[in-house]
Amino acid sequence: MDEVYSVIEETFRGHHDLPGALGLLDAVFGSGELIQRREYLENVAKWEGRLRDPTDAPLAAAAEAAGVDGLLSGDRDFLSLGHVGRIKVLRTREVLGLLGA
Repeated sequence: MDEVYSVIEETFRGHHDLPGALGLLDAVFGSGELIQRREYLENVAKWEGRLRDPTDAPLAAAAEAAGVDGLLSGDRDFLSLGHVGRIKVLRTREVLGLLGA
C-alpha cells in the first residue's frame, strides 16, 4: 500500500485536490481487507508469464484470488490486458465516472 501512496503523491504532486484524493484512498483501503500471501502465491507464476513486468504478477494473482470487482491501475501492462482473469482493469477516470465524480 505504501507504493500506491508514493506513486499517487509523485504523479499528482502540486495538484489542488491531492489531499482529497489521498483521503479517498484512505477510505478505500480502510473499507477493504488484506489477502494473505499464501492465498495467492500459487498463481503468481501464471501471471509472471503473462505480464511484461514480473513484479506485477503478485498483484494480479492477489486480485484474482480475492475476487475483486475491478482493478484500478495506470500500469500499461495491466491496461493492455483489459482484464485480469474475469476482473476488469480500470483507469482512474473510468472509476471516477462510475462514481459520478
